[in-house]
Amino acid sequence: MFRRLLPAFQAADNAKYVTLLNLVCGKQNLKDHLPLKDASLSRIFGDNWKSELETWYTQNSSSVDADAVPKATLEMYLKRIELTRYTRAELTDFGFLAQGVSAVQARSEQCMLQLAATRLEELVAAYGTEGGKEAFKNELQREAKLANWSSSACEDFLAKVVA
Repeated sequence: MFRRLLPAFQAADNAKYVTLLNLVCGKQNLKDHLPLKDASLSRIFGDNWKSELETWYTQNSSSVDADAVPKATLEMYLKRIELTRYTRAELTDFGFLAQGVSAVQARSEQCMLQLAATRLEELVAAYGTEGGKEAFKNELQREAKLANWSSSACEDFLAKVVA
């Protein structure tokens, strides 16, 4: 009975990814010309938008106008959007200290681990070992929620700091 609807669902899915590709490549703007950020795309298309777009692009590379959007160009735009997760100060500090924006993620994670270890030491000194770890875990979960981290990313970061 629903077999006739399958092409309609596939067409809607295809339109979603064509729209996402056009947004990423700058051919289309968000409503009211809002700046294109990683957080905006995650809110609109879901947290896995990047991997879904890459999968769709590789599967449908023959139907996508490959001359208009080559794979290298798409990767460049995706890296550019990835940098929107950082503030200008973070890009200046971490980009300069890491000798370029390509290592911003690694340098920022290193700095966050140092700051978190210092904060954990402060909380352990104030509340004792178990109380400090519990207070740090609660503080980290609050901050992770504000930063749109997944629960697994929060747990991974907590394991790195506490270890």
